[in-house]
Amino acid sequence: MRILVATIIAVMLTVAFAGNALAFSWATSNADIYGVGGQDVVIPAATPDFTTLNSLSNPFGGMINFNTPMEKRTVDVSWVGWNDGAPRPMLWSGDHANSFRINFDHAICAWGMKLKANRFWTFDFTFGLSDGHMQNLTIPSGFDDSPTFFGFYDTQVDWIDITALPDLQNNEDPLGIAFTDMTVAQCDPVPEPATMVLMGLGLLGAGVVRRFKKA
Repeated sequence: MRILVATIIAVMLTVAFAGNALAFSWATSNADIYGVGGQDVVIPAATPDFTTLNSLSNPFGGMINFNTPMEKRTVDVSWVGWNDGAPRPMLWSGDHANSFRINFDHAICAWGMKLKANRFWTFDFTFGLSDGHMQNLTIPSGFDDSPTFFGFYDTQVDWIDITALPDLQNNEDPLGIAFTDMTVAQCDPVPEPATMVLMGLGLLGAGVVRRFKKA
């Protein structure tokens, strides 16, 4: 009986810690996000260009919110300088919004998108995640430079900060951040403590019944 109780406690603790001990990885392409069940975040193509949006629908439920209004454009139609494929909807933070936060109604465990500064130059970016991870990235923004992918997976976050730093040496302002092809993945459900306790009591009860049957 003692062995059974110890085993149940060990299993419960293992499940509890496993839910909070995700292995972190920086993603190298949207394929990494698709590999953990990611889905594309749709920028509504029917929305007229130059319309501002404050949020997008999360394919897993809830909304993806921006703390600054984002202007909808169309690559190769109302937005030029991206040499990376067919026309598609994208969002821009505006001339002087060189930093913004993406908030998720429900925590996500993988995210990625392609982005670069509006100004035709090269700028340093910083990415800060709500779990404490930070990353710096230098992104070329010259005419016909493809937007650069950035992302991560296997960590749970509620928000992401993105900042394009001014080029002080050349006195160049990024003039906002533009992005497209956002992909997210939801977190695997982890049993809540109450659920694990009930599961443990059920196993314990089953063990007691079995012991009495043997007696």
